Amino acid sequence: MSDGGRMPDILEVRATRGASSMIVLGAILLLVSIFLVVTFDDLYGLSGIGGLGTSAVVMLVVSVWRLKSARVTFRHDHFETKVAPAVGWHSVLYSEVTQVEQNDTLLTLYYRKHNVAGTAKPTRVKIRLNEMQDDERDRCIAAFRARLPVRVFRRTR
Repeated sequence: MSDGGRMPDILEVRATRGASSMIVLGAILLLVSIFLVVTFDDLYGLSGIGGLGTSAVVMLVVSVWRLKSARVTFRHDHFETKVAPAVGWHSVLYSEVTQVEQNDTLLTLYYRKHNVAGTAKPTRVKIRLNEMQDDERDRCIAAFRARLPVRVFRRTR
């Protein structure tokens, strides 16, 4: 295998809803913070305005991450999900999933690794469906339904 032994991706789902507006808002906040620092820092010594610039940079980083990164990657025998830039990947075998709770805005998956005692508390992963475009959300739910047993799904309010 020339790709380092990785299995090819079967399906990638992205959470891009709102990312473009976050980029615009982050850019505006960054420009406003630069303007305020340049204009008022010399007059009043307002060094605390830098927090606005930091917020703008964080907003830009998160929105670009949303556009570029897959939220859920479905592979042959497992799926991988990364719910935030600073959080690690969850790589879960389909056979490890014990329960899936679905409502209109959230998909909550509970899983227990095979090498963990059966009495151990399952790990929970929350995937926000309202951050996905409608077609991406439908593809994500359909992919989980196709790969997991019906008995693990539970619809919640």
